[in-house]
Amino acid sequence: MDPIVTGGLIVGGATASKRFIDGLIGPSADAAGAWVRDRIALIMGQNVEAVAKRAQRMVEDSGRPAEEVPLKQLIPILQGAALEKDALLQDRWAALLANAATASGNSELSAVFAEILGRLRPIDAQILDILVDAGVQPTQRGGMLRGTLEERLAGVHSEELELSLSVLGREGLVESQPKRIYAGSLSESDPEDAFRVTSVATRFVRACRPPVRRVTDTGLSGRGG
Repeated sequence: MDPIVTGGLIVGGATASKRFIDGLIGPSADAAGAWVRDRIALIMGQNVEAVAKRAQRMVEDSGRPAEEVPLKQLIPILQGAALEKDALLQDRWAALLANAATASGNSELSAVFAEILGRLRPIDAQILDILVDAGVQPTQRGGMLRGTLEERLAGVHSEELELSLSVLGREGLVESQPKRIYAGSLSESDPEDAFRVTSVATRFVRACRPPVRRVTDTGLSGRGG
């Protein structure tokens, strides 16, 4: 049976990705009613297919079993993934789904993180990654200088950087600190702000990275939530 196209979303077709999602739904959807499965069927489109495929691979690579995901966590992730076409952000949606499926990291916050991720652009996620990977933690004094951040983002216009920092600040992920405060300089006529991530940001980024590989007798290697 050929898939039915409804409003740009593909419905039908028993692909591996759809079977993976169906396994995450579990019996809770039956208890909630048929409308839940109908709603998820309408969400399933090409974007969700791509995200689910990546999430399934992440789960397999983690060595962890996929478990049922509560609907209040699963549906927001699928809805957000359905609207995302950017490959970089699709990877984050896939990781968020994989972490929820393996009950690793901050899976109980998946719905909250889905709301945040849905409001971020690729450049916002890139800046957040740079700050987190640089070890600019909320417990540290100071942060990464604006100039250093601009160097890491070669080719990004200063206005675009300013907008992204504003977006990340609004989401409670990044905070700024004037140079005069952390450098102890009170004579700077044009202070250069420094930026650091918040505790929410570290948990958010961890949830948007592949689940940590499960420890086995042969050791462990991997990264993520």
